[in-house]
Amino acid sequence: MAGNYYFKDRTGAQNGPVSFEELLAVARSGRIAPDCLVWPEGGDPVAARDIPELAAATNAPFGALAAGAAAPNAAASALQADFPPLGLFWRSLVAGLGLMFVIPAPWLATWFYTWTTERVRLPNGARLTLDPPALGVSLLFVGFALSIVAPALYAGIAAADDPGAADRADVATLRMIGSAAEMVCSYLILRWFVGAVRSADGALAISFDGGFWAFLGWNLLLGLSVLTLIGWAWVARFMARWICRNISGSHAFDFIGAGIEILWRTLLVAFGCLLILPAPWLIAWYYNWMVSQIVATPRKA
Repeated sequence: MAGNYYFKDRTGAQNGPVSFEELLAVARSGRIAPDCLVWPEGGDPVAARDIPELAAATNAPFGALAAGAAAPNAAASALQADFPPLGLFWRSLVAGLGLMFVIPAPWLATWFYTWTTERVRLPNGARLTLDPPALGVSLLFVGFALSIVAPALYAGIAAADDPGAADRADVATLRMIGSAAEMVCSYLILRWFVGAVRSADGALAISFDGGFWAFLGWNLLLGLSVLTLIGWAWVARFMARWICRNISGSHAFDFIGAGIEILWRTLLVAFGCLLILPAPWLIAWYYNWMVSQIVATPRKA
């Protein structure tokens, strides 16, 4: 079936647009119950059980998936995550401080990446793991930290002697160099991370094949879309889909989250963080949701 589809999940929230293949993957993940409404763009809502393909998909053993058991014959299902609020919160703070101080950045960043990766499972319940980084990867984290810290530090020192330093050519040039270095390091870190992810059952072997210029273009578009106040959420959605669809190897990946969901969830987290106390729970809720929007399909050998 071609075209875009919308659906209401078990919580009653409306989602979409997604392709029919993505809709099937969502149903297999357990987010859609047989009585949940589904409709094509411009069409009338019907219960999922009234569409034969969805009826079969919603009969997948959701309870087994939630318990971490394998789901036999499920072609595609969502990843599962269980980030504990306080554990995620303090580790995020420590990793962020590591970047600020540059020198501990490689150890703290890879420590954080490893911990978060191990809290994610494939649809069949297999835990993910992360290969230890090589020396070159550690240097990438140093370069990433320096690309952020060095321009800010230089601008701060210059401003102490010259109140108008923010408009000076040398400050602007260093910021441009820092931004370029940040993009290069981010891209290479992404390639390393995807290639280093493994699964406990040995079934996962993947790599990232997206090009640097496309990665740069998406980041520039995301930065510009912030000016629209709400448009950035849809750019973030399609950027996430681009990243997922450029993963090759044993599994195919896709991102099925909707732009409106990214928008309201992000705003809720931002507001909650201003209140401080609910921040750990909102951040964990957001991370868990983002992971649940990634579906994985085993490729045939």
